[in-house]
Amino acid sequence: MKNPDKLRKEILNRLLPALLLFMPLGLSAENTKTIDINNLQYSPGLIHDSCESALTRTYRPLSSTLQMEKLLSDGTDVIWIKSEFNLPPDLIGKKLAVLTGKIIMADEIYLNGHLIGKNGSMSPKVYNNWNHYRYYTVERGMSRDRNILLIKAFGVDEIDIRGKIKIGLRTDLEKEYKMMHFFTEQLNFHITILLLSFSIFPFVTWIQNKKRTDALYFTLVVVFYSIFSTNYFTSMLFDTSEPPIDNLLQQQITFISLNFTILFLFLMMRSFLKQKKNHAVTAAAWAVASVINMFYVFSPDYAFFKTVRIFSYIPIFSVFALLIFLVVKEIFRKNPEAVLFSLCLIPMFIIMIHDMVFSMSAIYRWNLSPLISFDGGTIYFMSYGGSLFLIVFSLIATLRYTNNLKTIENMNRSLEKKIQERTNELFLEKNKLENMNYRMLKELDLARKIQEQLMPAYSPAEFISSFYFPVSQVGGDLYEFIEFDDGRIGIFISDVSGHGVPSAFITLMIKAILLETGNKIDDPSVILVKLNNILHQNTGGHYITAIYGIYDPEIKYFRYSTAGHYPPLILSEDGCVSVEIQPSYPLAMMSSEKIRKSNKNFQNAKLFLKPGNKLLLFTDGFIDAKSGTNPEKMFQYEKMNEVLMKHSKLRSREFTDAVYADLNSFAGKNSFDDDICFICIDVL
Repeated sequence: MKNPDKLRKEILNRLLPALLLFMPLGLSAENTKTIDINNLQYSPGLIHDSCESALTRTYRPLSSTLQMEKLLSDGTDVIWIKSEFNLPPDLIGKKLAVLTGKIIMADEIYLNGHLIGKNGSMSPKVYNNWNHYRYYTVERGMSRDRNILLIKAFGVDEIDIRGKIKIGLRTDLEKEYKMMHFFTEQLNFHITILLLSFSIFPFVTWIQNKKRTDALYFTLVVVFYSIFSTNYFTSMLFDTSEPPIDNLLQQQITFISLNFTILFLFLMMRSFLKQKKNHAVTAAAWAVASVINMFYVFSPDYAFFKTVRIFSYIPIFSVFALLIFLVVKEIFRKNPEAVLFSLCLIPMFIIMIHDMVFSMSAIYRWNLSPLISFDGGTIYFMSYGGSLFLIVFSLIATLRYTNNLKTIENMNRSLEKKIQERTNELFLEKNKLENMNYRMLKELDLARKIQEQLMPAYSPAEFISSFYFPVSQVGGDLYEFIEFDDGRIGIFISDVSGHGVPSAFITLMIKAILLETGNKIDDPSVILVKLNNILHQNTGGHYITAIYGIYDPEIKYFRYSTAGHYPPLILSEDGCVSVEIQPSYPLAMMSSEKIRKSNKNFQNAKLFLKPGNKLLLFTDGFIDAKSGTNPEKMFQYEKMNEVLMKHSKLRSREFTDAVYADLNSFAGKNSFDDDICFICIDVL
């Protein structure tokens, strides 16, 4: 674990460059005491060569500190760089420091035979502080009038010192080093952290809405660009004693990340600019990226990797050229977002050309001067250009999101207004409907009272009883008793198809006809024919099943006729028997003439009953009642005969009450689908 004081000092050293942005640096030639070390010479050597042996070597003039790996001879793996120089008198004995340009990959630096610093590992498998400035302090007494500086530079297929080599006052060079380190390395790291924070919201957006592929692509662009940027441009924030990774793997990770950055940038822009989906274009982009990455992954050594890396610039240029084409096309379509994109995409394209050209210039030793440099070291802008582009993109995406949000808010306000207006309308309609419903309920209640009055108020004899229960306020079942002067009793029961008010009106018509003609005609079939003649084509498509019979209690004789109705039941000591009847049509289904011609006309039948018998007339609701526990079970087949015979010894009034009680228990608390109506006649 590091000493806390040392750790605190390192943190302050990292923050100091930020303060320098707002302070005069005083680094001009007039105010600083530094000298450039020139007249460099080189000599190839071995890793294990000592400083003492290096001093005795033969050196040749060194024209450039770039691509020094080409100066290696067979069997050698390091380049010794030597320079002899004089110090000004005012620097001798002062606290000095040595500052070099970016060194690739490892180094040891000696002044007058004293090791003043080293960085990286001399093993070909690892690296540390690759491609970064070197700042080493010189202890008092190491310098003199005439000095010899030795640099032992090592690299795997790449040995560079990109920038000038200086010696001077420690305070001056420390400020300069921190400024260069901040601008070329640490600033990029902080921007990368900022970018990663920008990617959180788009990623959450994509999780919530998988159709927002542009948000997913933006997140991937930021992640891979951050990996590329922090590896290629940024050193570690704090020094480590252990080299982290081998150089080839580090380069593979860096440029695979760059490749994926370009791929997802292309897909992101297509999605964001709402380009028509083209699976062939997407597949081609993936194929190119995959092929290049395969070359990266399977590079046998760093020399091969560098060659492949140069050719990979071609698809990168192509993608950016295509993106610029898409943006320009959107500009002509008057897309305001495209104008903003062009302001950062085109400069980014120029920056990329600049960085790649001068990167290759360093490799191939083209005689080109960079636009901006720190003491001979090229300043690469891709890191800042890429960061700026992604920041601008995130701002544009935020503007789009804000505009969409405003649009949604306006739509919500408009919708809320319309909903309120519609709610008010519905409230008025609701009041109207409630008033209408109230009137309808009152009218239905009146209809119910009228229908109740249609039913006989009393039984014409003690041996006759009836039961009626409608499933709605008004029903379609009707029964009537007609008394004749000679003591006979006419018994009528009918069932109108359907329920509710229409059926109730039809029962009212039937009641009126029976009251008008019932005791004037003692032939049941004639009564049914008369009813059919009046009701036919006057019931709105409804039909009526009915049975009408005249019972003579003196001779225990029942003469009856049916119209499509269920036959009566006779209860005796022998059991419950259904009377056989001739088939017939219901009332109002067709004219009486057609019924007569069909040979299913209304005919009279006779029953001679015995004392102790019971005659039961009913509508279909009685026998078709369903079980409350199992709707597939019906009263007729499950319990009817058992219930009827169980109560057959009771008088008619007690009989009807007991039968309904069992029927209600079977169906479950008045849970009927149809009206319940039945009449019982005790044969005395």
